[in-house]
Amino acid sequence: MERGTGKSTVIELIRYCLGVSSSSTTVKQNHESHIAYALHDAKVALYLEAENQERYIIERRYNENPKIYREDGEETTINLHKFCDEFFHFEVYSQNELLDIARNFKNQLIMIDQYINLNDLNEEKARIINELKTNQAEIMRISDQVDDLHLKISNLDIIREQLRVFESQGIKEQLKDHPCGVRRKSFLVILRQ
Repeated sequence: MERGTGKSTVIELIRYCLGVSSSSTTVKQNHESHIAYALHDAKVALYLEAENQERYIIERRYNENPKIYREDGEETTINLHKFCDEFFHFEVYSQNELLDIARNFKNQLIMIDQYINLNDLNEEKARIINELKTNQAEIMRISDQVDDLHLKISNLDIIREQLRVFESQGIKEQLKDHPCGVRRKSFLVILRQ
């Protein structure tokens, strides 16, 4: 499209009708005078189809609040910002605003942040950290159990050798009813399981 055909004016009128302010300070400075000049005795009207498939008309005159009408012409009492949040999600960027965003790293980050809900990410991060801490505690508990079992297994070879010596010397029969022997026997049964 050619320069001076009114593209920026149309974008600014849409922005004004929907009550959308610019994130660019340059665009904000020019916006008010641009709207005053374009709408001095006129109104802007947007015909919209909302996400619920209903059709609406939003009208706005300069220095007046917008009015929202149903397709049949009946005026609604819905606040514009609540209406937009509930039924009609949009973004409006003028050419100058896009240039400002492209030139300014901070504006780029602001734009990206609009699409990312950091609260959700922080909640997810906290949940994952709690899961990791729980898993770490469980791993440490199981690791301690494994260490205990390794200790018991290393003692098992010594006990088996002592048992072999006792059997070869006939002591096994003598210790059968002794409390220490009973305790070692039950220990061996537990280890075999």
